[in-house]
Amino acid sequence: ALDNSPIGLAAYIVEKFATWSGKGAPMETRFTFDEILTNISIYWFTQTASSSARLYKESASSKLDSKVSKCSTHVPVGFCDFPDEGLRCPKSLVQNRFTNIVHWTTADKGGHFAAMEQPEVLADDVCKFCEVIGYT
Repeated sequence: ALDNSPIGLAAYIVEKFATWSGKGAPMETRFTFDEILTNISIYWFTQTASSSARLYKESASSKLDSKVSKCSTHVPVGFCDFPDEGLRCPKSLVQNRFTNIVHWTTADKGGHFAAMEQPEVLADDVCKFCEVIGYT
């Protein structure tokens, strides 16, 4: 359905920008009209909204969740926790899945769209993680 109507897609994406990002401030103060329209346009012209939303649907499946929760990852992991992310996990739960967390940051602000909301914070954190693992 998201790939069938540009207005439907726009409504869906605007709702995500409004609810999955920095709380307490109007969406228009966090993102420009051009940023939101660019995001909508990329999904519309590439017809990838449905496939990108599939991850969220599959992640909500209890069948998939039970399989995923039994898996663990042992590679070095860096994690930046943004306080306005809608689906935040406590560090203790993240550690159950990712057993080799070598870098953890809790940002002061930002949400699901951290790369747009707090680009400097995210980029700096990625660089710090790369230093920790010796990739500079």
